[in-house]
Amino acid sequence: VITPAAQTITWADLATRQFSTSANTVTLAATSSSGLAVTYSVTSGPATVSGSTLTVTGAGTVVIAANQVGNANYLAATAVRKSLVVSKGTATVTIGNLTQNYNGQRKTVSWTTVPAGLTAFATYDGSLTAPTGALFQTKRFDVVVTVNDPNWQGQATGTLTIK
Repeated sequence: VITPAAQTITWADLATRQFSTSANTVTLAATSSSGLAVTYSVTSGPATVSGSTLTVTGAGTVVIAANQVGNANYLAATAVRKSLVVSKGTATVTIGNLTQNYNGQRKTVSWTTVPAGLTAFATYDGSLTAPTGALFQTKRFDVVVTVNDPNWQGQATGTLTIK
C-alpha cells in the first residue's frame, strides 16, 4: 500500500491592473509541487476563467482559487486564493455645443465618450441645472462633464458661452 504524498500550490501575487476595452485577459500560472495540473475558479468578482485564462469583465476585486485535487500518488493540495484588483478604466470625454445663442431656454452641452455611450453628467458653475444666459449679455459658465460608470472614470472641462 502506497501512502499518497502531500503537495502544495505555489502562486505569485497578481499585479493590479486597469480595466480597458482590450487586453482584459490574464494568464494564471500557479504550480503544484507534484507537477500535476492546477485548475482555477473565480470565487467572486467581475471575471470568468477558462483553463488558465482569466477574463476580466469589469472593475473591482476578483478572487481566484487555484486547486489541485491529487491522484493515487498525491493528496489534494490546500487551495490557494489570490485577489486581483482591477481599477476603473480611463475614459475620454469630449464636450460639444459650448457656444450657443440666447433664446430664454436652458442651454445644455453635448458630449461623447470613448468608449462610446458611457453615462455621464454635466455641471454648470457647479450646478446640475443648465443655465439660460441673459438677454443682450454674453454669459460664460464653467462646465464639467463627469463619467458615471462602474467600470470607467473620466472628466472634461470647458466653458459654455451664451451670446
